Amino acid sequence: MIRQGHSVTTVLYNYVRYDPYFTISNFKRIKKFIFINLFNVHDKYWRDRVKKEPIFSEEYDFLLVLNGECIGQYIINHLKDINPNMRSVFYTWDTTNYYRYDRLFKYFDRCYSFDLNDCKKYKKLQLLPIYYLEEAPASRNYEYDVMMVGINHDGRYSIVKRIMPFFKKNNIRSFIKIIQVRRSKIGLKRRVMLCLSKHQLYNPTLYKDYKEEQDYFNDGDVYGIKSRTLIEPAVYREISATSRCILDTQRQTQSGLTARFMWALGNGKKIITTNKYALDYDFVDRESVLIIDENAPVIPLDFITNDYCSRKNSILLQYRIDNWVKTLLNTSDIF
Repeated sequence: MIRQGHSVTTVLYNYVRYDPYFTISNFKRIKKFIFINLFNVHDKYWRDRVKKEPIFSEEYDFLLVLNGECIGQYIINHLKDINPNMRSVFYTWDTTNYYRYDRLFKYFDRCYSFDLNDCKKYKKLQLLPIYYLEEAPASRNYEYDVMMVGINHDGRYSIVKRIMPFFKKNNIRSFIKIIQVRRSKIGLKRRVMLCLSKHQLYNPTLYKDYKEEQDYFNDGDVYGIKSRTLIEPAVYREISATSRCILDTQRQTQSGLTARFMWALGNGKKIITTNKYALDYDFVDRESVLIIDENAPVIPLDFITNDYCSRKNSILLQYRIDNWVKTLLNTSDIF
């Protein structure tokens, strides 16, 4: 945005405690009555910040909100009172299966989502997949056949473990790192919650996540794919540039294409993905994408080993980061 001549003020926000709009939240109706109807926690959060931070009382032409889980009526009205001609746009790269973003749509002139199914469900939403960064063409002398870096969630470690024997058997050169950023402590309170979750008396996702975490730490990791170290973006791009294919898994609750998928597609990589909706996007080249079953993955060897000539189209170019920003801001001269 700055490179395109805009003056930008960035505001980061924290999640609001007891927010009942997270779909995995328990006792949502009770929480909504207490923390929204009686004591609006979102409005209180922003009132406190408006009093302390003068940037909220300056003049702006445009408001862009990314995800914005804690955004509420108070802060939107406050900014519009000061800036009556301000345009407003909302964008999310999560789904309403994760958070009730639909509660925010009425506050914005335009709303975008990366998720295909959400855009079909809500008339206010326009589809806008995540942007990609265009990199210099890589040499055909690939160092790796398959590459993947990702945080361990939604069974990612288990999925990759099912694929690794195939890579090992066929001498597929891979750079695979599944990262666990922490290990949860097991106190008395957590033990009780896990016990309730196990027997479906509390959030069932809690026990499922706990089991995945334990499997990750207790596994012998014979393939060397576990990591506790985050990969820097520059290092990620360097490894990606020397890789033939990208392995991709997404949350089961979303139909949107991950950033990993979009970056691979934008830079001419072949993609192996668990996203069954991947070929429903009109800019995806069918020859470059293989959809696999995460429970019983089957990968033809020639999909990995054969060369692929990428074909960019005008639709895909809309999602290069410079054009992506122009779409959000509704400016012209795309491409």
